[in-house]
Amino acid sequence: MKNILIVLLLLSSIALFGQEMPSDSLILKTIYGKTDIGGESYTCEYLGENIVSSYQDSLVFQIVFKSEVNLNNNDYILAILKARYGTQHGHQFGYEDLYFLKTVQGELELVDSIKSEFGVIGDESIYDIVDIGKNKKALISTFQSIGNQQFYRTESIQLLELNKLMNLFSVEKYSDLAWNLPASENDDCNATSYEETFEIVTNDSDWYDIKVHRVEYGFTKGCEDSFVISESDKEYKYINGEYVEKTNE
Repeated sequence: MKNILIVLLLLSSIALFGQEMPSDSLILKTIYGKTDIGGESYTCEYLGENIVSSYQDSLVFQIVFKSEVNLNNNDYILAILKARYGTQHGHQFGYEDLYFLKTVQGELELVDSIKSEFGVIGDESIYDIVDIGKNKKALISTFQSIGNQQFYRTESIQLLELNKLMNLFSVEKYSDLAWNLPASENDDCNATSYEETFEIVTNDSDWYDIKVHRVEYGFTKGCEDSFVISESDKEYKYINGEYVEKTNE
């Protein structure tokens, strides 16, 4: 009996070890062949055009998200890397690349990637992987920026495939309060502010539905306090390649 318990413990340990997420250093070394000192980043020369304000002459890629994901009945590790390079009007620019890796005979290998163009990447790095339908995975990514004295926050839902991302849906939070502050506390406040949140509604169809709750805000004189103007709920269904609002018809 004792020997059986030892064997079971060994098998459990092997299973747990096999499920361990590779270190950032190992992932970076697999992608680039080397890492910076410390193993937490990879630096390369920036060869693009200087279209934004920056004092950098290099790009520093770091892993901002990593997770196991099953696509087409194959297990992969998804690693998302960001490299920041310069700002313009308060917006952060740079690169955001996705890499798919898997362990083959005990060795981590790079399988595929989705490379980005140089552009706005936002101030935050918040991601999640969810089910969006039967055997369908979606990447939820959050873009946030405070450029031009306006607050932007967009949560995007994208169909995740091995070498492609397809935009499915997005919700927003927005406020231009900082841009519209009046000169006097007795002046009207003309700021715009609203927030949308979503919920994925599971069902028996190939694609799940998406429910959106939207709140619009107004402001008292002088923009001192906010209040709710309206609230609404809408539900969206996937039809012919896109999510459209459900109707009672």
